[in-house]
Parts: sequence; structure tokens; C-alpha cells
Amino acid sequence: MVRSIRSSSPTPGEHKHKAAQRCAPSPSVASIIEEMPAQVYIQPRFSMSSLAALHLSSFAQGFSNEERQSAARALLRHDAHVDGAHYHTRKPGGLHPSNIAFNSYTLSDERSITEEEFMKASLQDVFDAITMQDRLDGGISIFMHCAGSEAPETLSPEQFTVDLYITPREYRETPDHLGGDLSALVQAFSEEFIVPHLQCFAEHCRIEGIIPPRHYPAGQVNPSGPTFVPAPLVATGAQIQCSARPTQQFKCDFEVGNKTLSAAIQIGHALAKNVLEGASVGASPRNRKPELRQRRNADVFLLKRVAEPGTATGKAHVTNGMHLTSTAASFGTPLISIGLHTDAVLDRFGLDDQVLLKLHQLIGSIRSSHWEAVLWSPKWDLTYEQALNLSRSLHSDLHSTLTDPKVF
Repeated sequence: MVRSIRSSSPTPGEHKHKAAQRCAPSPSVASIIEEMPAQVYIQPRFSMSSLAALHLSSFAQGFSNEERQSAARALLRHDAHVDGAHYHTRKPGGLHPSNIAFNSYTLSDERSITEEEFMKASLQDVFDAITMQDRLDGGISIFMHCAGSEAPETLSPEQFTVDLYITPREYRETPDHLGGDLSALVQAFSEEFIVPHLQCFAEHCRIEGIIPPRHYPAGQVNPSGPTFVPAPLVATGAQIQCSARPTQQFKCDFEVGNKTLSAAIQIGHALAKNVLEGASVGASPRNRKPELRQRRNADVFLLKRVAEPGTATGKAHVTNGMHLTSTAASFGTPLISIGLHTDAVLDRFGLDDQVLLKLHQLIGSIRSSHWEAVLWSPKWDLTYEQALNLSRSLHSDLHSTLTDPKVF
């Protein structure tokens, strides 16, 4: 049962208690924050203290304790995905100020919601929201989440838990069709995203001087079926907790039961296998850093060197593994990448290099304040999301800073 939150003015006794805490050998989070420069620490809006402040507000009268907490969380997280605070950290290279490790606010003798309960309740809000969205618009959703936790040196995919959501009705109606793909998605998410993320998370915790929490694995996915993913935590619920399989075991299971997987997953597996076979020994998928397709910024200028006076016609040059001949001068003006942010948006939406060519014309003929409107015009045939992200990425690349971190 979630315990009630108490928010009241401190009594004289509590003032003495706080003074005694400040004299303790181990400094509190509050004292650490007070000693930090103002420009480094940004007070988070969504925190346990903010939740307590809203708990006894007049709007909450007449509702239960859990309903009050839910309403307060909804108010505090409103517009979080567009508030521009995605890259804020309490310390350089550390964790976001909203991280639960910095959200303790109660005295030891106060009865309050615990940090673990707070995180679980916030995650339940996500499942409530995505479930309701599917009901509202009749859509289908897949959601995967892994909480930050400790990362030993031998971290492997089966050692942590993934919270999974798939639209319940869709999965119930076609479990054989979706189950195999779900297990493959969880495996890929665990190996390629979670493992490197938790390693980075451990470093962020080291910078902040905190001990990362320990989480435990759940039931493993099974690509060969018949039970591809574990059952929901609650019989009437939609939250599934699962873990990936050990990499080698998943590969064996995949080969045995790959008939249950969709053609797209099987083709992707075949392509990945071919790539890995051609890669150097020891370059495992988990050790490879994600790579972004880049339209070479510098190598294109080597074309000028090929056509320099005195160079024999047709003589080949080898630079950075590229064979260039004097005939390369006939290729025309090279298409230069605008920057990493623009490349990322182009790749994200599957836009080809013809769009990049038009972007070069845009930034040379239209003032920057009008880019978004022009990109959204029928002439460009882009969605609003594509136009917005392209406009923001152009600003970021051309100004060499993230002028508006709401892009991603």
C-alpha cells in the first residue's frame, strides 16, 4: 500500500534535527547542492519534493491518496518531452537533475512514499498513458524500457529486466505472428542498446559519487516458442517484464525456431550474419559502437588533388582506403554533408541525398527564420515532424551548438 505524503512547515524541533544532520560527518545531498555553483545545478520540476507540495493542494480535495499522487505527477511531467531539458546534468558528464538519487527530501522519521515506490508509480503512468492512447486512436504500440542499474564488467543481456508493452488486443489475436518478433526485438534492444547504455550509466554514477541500484533479471524470452515472452505481471494488465537470453543461446534458439519469425526479421538476421562474417575477428556486435551513415565531409576534397597539374592521366591515388583516379574530376560538384544533426534526421526518416541537395539550396536562398515554414510547404512534400526536425538540425549544425535541444 502506498503511504501518504506529508507536506508541512518545519517545527522548531525539526529545525534542530536538520542542524544536527548538517553537522554529521556524511554530507547530505542538500548540502552538496548548496555548495555547487548555480549554473551547474538546475532544480528539477519533477521531484518528490514537488510532489509533496502539490499533494495537499485544493485541487486534490476529495480524492484518494493514490489519485492525488497520480494527478500531481501528471502536472509535474506535463510537456517534459518538449521542455528542452534533455541534456541537463547535475554535474558535467553526470546524471539528469531529476534522477531519483537526488530526490530525497524527507526526514528519517517521516512516513512518505519511498524512492522505489515513486519510480514504480511513474512507470505505471507510462503504461496507463500508452494503453489509453491505443484505445483512443485504435493504434498499435510497442514500448521497451530498462531502468538504470549497476553494470559489472561482464554484463550480458540476460542480467537485467526489460519492461515491455505490446497492444494487448493485437498480441492476443496473433500471438504466433507477433511473439517471435517481440522476442527478437527484446534481444536486439538488450544487446545493442541496454548493455552499452548501462556501461555509460555506471560512469555517470561514478562522476556523481553515487552507487547505482541493483536490479534483477526476469523470465527470458524464447524465440522458438510456444511462450515467446512471459505473461503480464497482472492477469488483467499490459505490463510484461522479461529478460533477453544469453547471446549464444539466443542464436541457437533462433536457428531452431526462426520459422516463427516474420520475413523482415529473418532477412535482417541474414544480413547481419553476412556483415559479421565479413568483419574482423573480435568485433562482436556488443562491442561495436553505433555508427551513423555520414556523407563524407572531408574526403570529397581529395578530388582536387587528383586533378592537380603534373599528375599523370588515369593514375590512381589511394587515400583512406579509397581509390581515386583523374576521371573522378568529371563527377561534378561533390555533395557535402551539412552536419551530423542533419545527417541523423535524414537517416531517421529515410530521406535520400536529393533532399540534402535541396537543403543546400534552401540555406543559401531563404532566411533561417523561414526554414520551417518552407520545409512544410507542399513543394517539399514533408510531414510536419520531418520539417520541424530538419529545421532544428540545420540551426544546430550551422551554429555549431544545440540552439534548441528539443530536436531529439
